[in-house]
Amino acid sequence: MIRYVMFYQIALTFISSAIWIGSIYVEWPSQLALIWIALVLDILFQGMYFIVAVWLENAGGKWQAWSEANLAFMPALNIEHRVERTSAFVTLVFGYTVVAMLYQTTTPSLDAFFGKAILGLIQAFAFNWLYFEIDAANISLHAIRRHKWSAMIWTLSHLPFIMSFVLGGGALARLVLATDTEEAHLEMLTETYQHRSEEHVSSGIRWFYSAGFGVALLCMTLISGSHIHKSPTNIRFPKRKRLAYRIAVAIILILLPLAEKLNSVELVGTVTALVLFLLFCELWACSCTGTKLVGREKQCKYMGACRKKDLMKLVRDGGGIEVLGKVSREKGGGLGVAPIA
Repeated sequence: MIRYVMFYQIALTFISSAIWIGSIYVEWPSQLALIWIALVLDILFQGMYFIVAVWLENAGGKWQAWSEANLAFMPALNIEHRVERTSAFVTLVFGYTVVAMLYQTTTPSLDAFFGKAILGLIQAFAFNWLYFEIDAANISLHAIRRHKWSAMIWTLSHLPFIMSFVLGGGALARLVLATDTEEAHLEMLTETYQHRSEEHVSSGIRWFYSAGFGVALLCMTLISGSHIHKSPTNIRFPKRKRLAYRIAVAIILILLPLAEKLNSVELVGTVTALVLFLLFCELWACSCTGTKLVGREKQCKYMGACRKKDLMKLVRDGGGIEVLGKVSREKGGGLGVAPIA
């Protein structure tokens, strides 16, 4: 029976929608109270029935029987679609950071503004690599399929991850336009961006930038830890040790604004160096002992079924291949070919 769960979701949708609409007609800052109530309902109370069902099952007696009869099932969820949509939204968040750093200059040259923007692009690229190519790769069992609590960790960790990364990206856009160095002059920017520029970077912007990216790394650690990844026996570092390095870098990022003497270029450069160091360490840790980190140890080979007539035509047309075997008549058999060095 999913009737009670559906009733719960319908009621929650109507209540939160009414609060969101009502917040439009409330003056600032009283409007914040309704906004936060609606956020709590939308985020935390969506899966509250699940926690209630677990509590009723542990209570025993008639409550357990009622829970098993009415809360044992929930509306179907397409896991692949959920993961795909979440990944697409994370891609938009990374893209926001790139778009936020755009500016217009009056002197096309390699100046401090350009350097900070390039470093910001490198940071977005590194975060994208960590999220998609390391955390979301080689998954043996996804968090949603692993356990109910790992599914909740994976789902709930994405919200603070996205919020903190957007906060850090917005602060990075302010740092790019800062003129607190000798190489950054206000007249190098167009009039629109001159109004957005600041001569001195405030402490709040520093904390938003560094702590935002640091909290994002911590949330990525939770997301990665909720999965079960494939772990070869000869891997250089196990997953737990690799995530320990990530936590250490995240703590350094969060505490980095305490170094108030760093200007905008030094701050952005330090964060870029830490993120790249973490990326290289994780790539090295995910590799196997005895293998090269870059390049191939063996020549790449391709297997495929190929008729003699097609093979002769490929050779006549100048195709550089080397036949490594004979045609097999078994299912899946074919010629082994390799590029000629």
